[in-house]
Amino acid sequence: MFGWGALIIFLMFRDQIFWPDATEFYYLLVCSLFGVGGQYLLTYGFRFVTAVEGSIVSTSRILLAALLGPLVAGDPRLSLSGWIGAALILAADVVLAVRKARAGRT
Repeated sequence: MFGWGALIIFLMFRDQIFWPDATEFYYLLVCSLFGVGGQYLLTYGFRFVTAVEGSIVSTSRILLAALLGPLVAGDPRLSLSGWIGAALILAADVVLAVRKARAGRT
């Protein structure tokens, strides 16, 4: 699917495709290295937590993105309903974690 999509995009927009200059290549390389390194470290860190704890860590990325997105990437701020949705998702994971912990003790 990605191959077909790339071919269609190339055929439709070939006059708008350009090669980045050296500075742009440098920033692309640095961003990709940080992205790959961050994903590796995140995946490696999941080896040391349970699945329930990992789900809470993973869900916390929603809140981090909501908080840091407007500051770092210029994303639009979340509305009240967006914050409520993020809180509900996090609360559901925490409730499941607590239930799992209590079930494990008995």
